[in-house]
Parts: sequence; structure tokens; C-alpha cells
Amino acid sequence: MRAPTINGRLRAAAAVVALVVLSLLVTACSREAASPPAPLFELTNQHGQATGLDKLEGRVVVLTFLYTHCPDTCPIYLSEIGQAMLALEDTASERVAVVAVTVDPERDTVERLKEFTAYLPPGWQFLTGTPGQLRTMWENYGIFVQKQEQQTEPSSHQGHAGFLVTHTAKVVLIDGEGLLRSELRGDWEVSELADKMSLLLSGERVPGNGVRGLVAGLLHRCGPFVFNSIGSALLFYFAMIFLPVAALAGAGFYLLRS
Repeated sequence: MRAPTINGRLRAAAAVVALVVLSLLVTACSREAASPPAPLFELTNQHGQATGLDKLEGRVVVLTFLYTHCPDTCPIYLSEIGQAMLALEDTASERVAVVAVTVDPERDTVERLKEFTAYLPPGWQFLTGTPGQLRTMWENYGIFVQKQEQQTEPSSHQGHAGFLVTHTAKVVLIDGEGLLRSELRGDWEVSELADKMSLLLSGERVPGNGVRGLVAGLLHRCGPFVFNSIGSALLFYFAMIFLPVAALAGAGFYLLRS
């Protein structure tokens, strides 16, 4: 009689696990979970005009974060975004808004941004604001920003900027309805960005970002979240992976022992 009892409890534990997995899959497949709304913002562009996400409604937004004194990653990102835009048809490119938000409000004034963007496509928006406004923007979009003093010789031309800014490098894609649809981090191919923009412009579904994108979508139901440090990121993954597994294992153990 012992074996049937254990088998019954095992089936009950398996049913609990299956129910949890099924509920997660159903939730993840909903439009709200897969495509959470992009956090709203209103900052100042290089022409001194107020620019916000609501003013870009109806257009696909390519959003990135940079600063004009950046010596490496930022210029590469701008170049690759420009190449991806050129890959689109003229009529399609008019429906895309490229928006760059500074991570260096101390030096990236309106005047500086206007000078910096003089030789870039006129439709691109380079935004700045008060430290408080920008800090909220960075947090809402998961951008880590840290100022680093630069030690250089007085005669060095490379030291004129005074400091560098370490920040998260990524491109966020927002559709015409204001929903977060995808993001690119680190090294990515120009063709990848161009393909994603084309899919959004045609109204097709953009491939997600794997498990992380799924979990992010689920968490947006409970409010905004950010990774401000490596420690917070590790805590996030611990909470989202270890704790559910431990809970399910505990439930199974209880069923077997009871």
C-alpha cells in the first residue's frame, strides 16, 4: 500500500509544478506581459525644446544613452544606428525617431548638444535635463551611470574633458503604441537593429530577449524595476530563479512526507 501512496503524492507534486509552469506561460504569452509600456519622460532637446515620449506617438523609437565626451562605445553606437537607418527605405525611416539621452548632464548642455549634432541627421533628438530628471530616466530604463575622475597630465589633450562616465550601453526599441518591444546590449550587428525596426514598422512581432525578457515583462505588472549594480542584478536572479524552485521543492517534499 506504500507504493501507491507515494506515487499519488508524486503525481500531486507534479500537478502543482505543471500548474505553476502553465500559469507562467499563459501570463507570459499575454500582450501586456510581453510588451510592457515604456516609462514616460519629458526632457529638453538640442534646440531647447521640450521632448517627451508622448510627442513621438505613432513612430518607432530607437532610444539609447550616451554622452558627447565619450571616447569609445557611444560613437560606435551612433554610427551603427545611422547605418541601420540607412538600411530602411526612405518612407520607413521617416516613421522612426532616434532619441539619445545624455548620461553627463554636467557637460551636455543644450548648447553643447546643438554643437555636437550639427553634422548628424536633423531629425535625431539628443536630450538633456536636470540631474533629477535624468536620474529618474536612467532608473526607469535600467541604466547604470557612474562618474569616474580622469587622471591625466596637464599638457595632455585627452584630459580636457576632466572625467569619464561609465554607463550601461544599450538600445531600447519602443513601438508606435509606446510599448517596450526589444533591446540590444553590448555588441550587436547593424542588420539586427535594422531587422527589428522593419518588423516593428510592419506591425509584426519582434523576437524577445529570452528568459530575461520574459521575467522583465512579468515584473512590469508589479511596477518598475532597475539594476543599479551587479549586486542588485544578482539579487534579482536569485529571487526569480532560486526562490520559486525552492518553493516547489518544498511543496513536493511536504507532499511526500505527509
